[in-house]
Amino acid sequence: MFNFLPITPRKILLLMAAALLTLLLVSLFISNNVHTSQIDRRIQIAIYASLTFLALIGLLFRHKINGIWILVSLIAGWSGASWLFADDYANNRSAEVYKQESVLATQQADSVSNNIIRNLDQLKGIAKLLSGEESILHALRNFSLTGEVPQLGIQERKMHWENDSTLEQLNRFLSIAKVNLPPDVIWVINASGYCVAASNAHSESSFVGINFADRAYFTQARADRVGQQYAMGRQSNVPGLYYSSAVFEDGKFLGVVVVKMNVSNLAYWVDQANAFIADNQGVIILAGDKQIEARTMPGAEVYNLTAENRLKQYKKTEFTPLKISLWGDERFPSLLRIEDKNAPVILEFHPLPQESINVYVARYVPEIPILAKYRIWIFILLASAGGMLIFMLGNAFNYIRTIRHSKDLAEAANRAKGEFLANMSHEIRTPMNGIIGMTQLLLDTKLDREQHDFASAIQTSAQALLGIINEILDFSKIEAGKLVIESIDFNLGALLDEISDILAIRANEKSLELIVQIDPQVPLLLQGDPGRLRQIILNLAGNAIKFTARGEVVIDVRATEILPNQVILRIEINDTGIGISPGKLKKLFNPFVQADSSTTRRFGGTGLGLSISRRLVELLGGEIGVTSKDKHGSLFWFTSRLKRQTVENTDSVAAALPEPFDLRVLIVDDNAANQRWLMNLLGALGCLPLAADGGKAAISTLQDAAVAGTPFDLALIDMAMPELDGIALGRLISANPAIASTHQILMTSGPRRSDTEPIPRADFIACLAKPIRRTQLQACLKSLRTKKMGGIKEMQFVPEHLPQKSEKSLFILLVEDNAMNQRLASIILSKRGHRVDIAENGQQALDFLRDRDYDLVLMDCQMPIMDGYETTRCLRANQPRVLNPQIPIIAITANARQSDRDLCREVGMNDFIAKPFDQREMIKVIERVLKPQATGRL
Repeated sequence: MFNFLPITPRKILLLMAAALLTLLLVSLFISNNVHTSQIDRRIQIAIYASLTFLALIGLLFRHKINGIWILVSLIAGWSGASWLFADDYANNRSAEVYKQESVLATQQADSVSNNIIRNLDQLKGIAKLLSGEESILHALRNFSLTGEVPQLGIQERKMHWENDSTLEQLNRFLSIAKVNLPPDVIWVINASGYCVAASNAHSESSFVGINFADRAYFTQARADRVGQQYAMGRQSNVPGLYYSSAVFEDGKFLGVVVVKMNVSNLAYWVDQANAFIADNQGVIILAGDKQIEARTMPGAEVYNLTAENRLKQYKKTEFTPLKISLWGDERFPSLLRIEDKNAPVILEFHPLPQESINVYVARYVPEIPILAKYRIWIFILLASAGGMLIFMLGNAFNYIRTIRHSKDLAEAANRAKGEFLANMSHEIRTPMNGIIGMTQLLLDTKLDREQHDFASAIQTSAQALLGIINEILDFSKIEAGKLVIESIDFNLGALLDEISDILAIRANEKSLELIVQIDPQVPLLLQGDPGRLRQIILNLAGNAIKFTARGEVVIDVRATEILPNQVILRIEINDTGIGISPGKLKKLFNPFVQADSSTTRRFGGTGLGLSISRRLVELLGGEIGVTSKDKHGSLFWFTSRLKRQTVENTDSVAAALPEPFDLRVLIVDDNAANQRWLMNLLGALGCLPLAADGGKAAISTLQDAAVAGTPFDLALIDMAMPELDGIALGRLISANPAIASTHQILMTSGPRRSDTEPIPRADFIACLAKPIRRTQLQACLKSLRTKKMGGIKEMQFVPEHLPQKSEKSLFILLVEDNAMNQRLASIILSKRGHRVDIAENGQQALDFLRDRDYDLVLMDCQMPIMDGYETTRCLRANQPRVLNPQIPIIAITANARQSDRDLCREVGMNDFIAKPFDQREMIKVIERVLKPQATGRL
């Protein structure tokens, strides 16, 4: 700190005196030199730099020099810099404002001119168009009066022509045209200059009977030119722009069609831009500022007209000139002053010679005089603020150091929290892997019914516990900001098929209709986080199934916006369950909130699922919401913004696109939602679908189609229908020779056992489980089209029993430190006929690999002594020397994030199994890695 601290009253007085003295000297200097551009700024800079340099020298020797003089030097140097800055800022800002306003004035003048030209071009076009109208030609043939002047007075002519039946029809035509077209008045003048028909006929201001031969637009049109003129209206005294077009027939001049637009119709564009319009005589005919209307521009040519012509055209002979003079700022010589206004103006001028008018845009720039006037105040503010800054600078540096220290502590705490969450995830999932895995093995053994029920209860409870643990860990990660959203390629159709498989069992247990439908327009090849998308859908749909006792649960996927590189999905989960009361809806997505939180509630749960879903949806760039009514079901929805894949593999593209089938298909289902989904799906696959809501209607439809010579190729028949179920309907169709050629597929809502519920193979070519998967149905249609399908094919609910023995016995090294996981994996692999060696850490695994030739390594990632990542790096680098450094390696870990997969890929592993692992999933991954073509890595 400086030695002038602590501050005393004496030092404050000295400081104020020095500051005031400096400001006084600078102010006097400025007042005598308004424009600093006249001063050698190099001398100023040298003076202020010298003062600042002296102040810095004083800081170095602050223990020997009075701190007050150091402070005075700093203030003097800062004051000089402040003045230079204030002056430069005022000049530069004034130049920027002038440039910006000039550009805006030009743009506004262009805009006003273009809009006026567009409107006036319409008028010209309307006059030209009407001049060829047959009704006008007919009227002018009969009332041309060429070479003679009617002897009747104006009132007699008006009465005579307005009552003429031919002209009356033309008057009505012009009146209708005026309503539908921009002109305010349309009238027809004969060759003698008399108006014979007008849109305002029969009104007090009617033009009929008036002679317009002296108007410029008449003489111009008679000379076969486009007539145009500004003038005050003879009847209405309303200023307007007039455009005319001559009517000729066989070279003979018959008359003129004239259209008029009141000048006030252009006021919208004039008012928006503070513009004004002058005619070619220099008279201002329209202005945003009404005080300058009917005044003349400097050098106006209106006085070149005779007083008589001025009176005819403007209804006045004398005009007041608009006073326009230079503003007087040498920096901006083009700035003007209009009248005695206190703000300079940029006057942009756009002549429109074809329209006989000129457009002016007045852009006022009050900032320029304000900046010049208050430059001294800018300087005073800067100088004062600089003095305060000197005192506060030391404290600011101390504050910054404190903040940085606190930030480092917070980041260290977050890192510790993240590491704790990762370790907790691993430590919890590892024993859960043993519980779930051993229970699966137990269920595959011979058990009596009671033992099987007990083991199933253990597995269900373990899965429920794992779900609760995952929810708590996810919530903790979200709160800690450690949850990472991945971005990987995935197939939306395959993802929805996986979700439907998971939910189907739970829905079937409650006899619910589960429908998973996707709009055919939705792109399937996407890029995003499929795991989190699956988690949200499973959470919302799982809740829908849990809270629905009867009816259906519909998952509807559609796109609200499809762009070349991204798509916004809207996913709705609709159920017919118990609904939610309005009081619960507002806080439904809060943590630990449940629709029923009483001690007598029927439905369990942590109350975290919806909160986690909301946070995940927000991380995915979407929104989530719900509409519900108590005891009338609920509709949960969310949106997600996903990228579209840039696909180079044509096979994957073909797999995502529907095959065009030309098959007539009858859908027999009593559920309307299922009918709609199948209709959309079959339509997208190129079929011609039709729906029937029961067995009797289906037989009638099939018979009618057969009689008409357009029989159905396939019937999709629901198993559970009132009056006539699917099997009975299939027998009736097969027994009827007229419709027996129609192939049949049975749709079931639950798993079937052939020994208790046999399906007649002679009637049905396949059995599909609901919800119908797009790929299953597509495969059936393809087989049917190629006539390769035959017999019953249980496509989903036949239990998948793994073969007891593999086709080839493998020698596998299991690297795992947990005894329970060692035993579980060994049993699974041994039942497949494989030999297994167990290493408890990476170092032991390397020792085994030096001496033994294994076919495969199952590698845990977190182990003592040497973890799986380091072990894999050593293997791939062949350090130490092993028999096969390129041996396939499959990672086994409780960390299932994409970042963990990326790390496994980086170190050289071939694939990935997440704990707790399913034995079927383990066998599938092993078979995939050991395929002859699977030479790549993860």
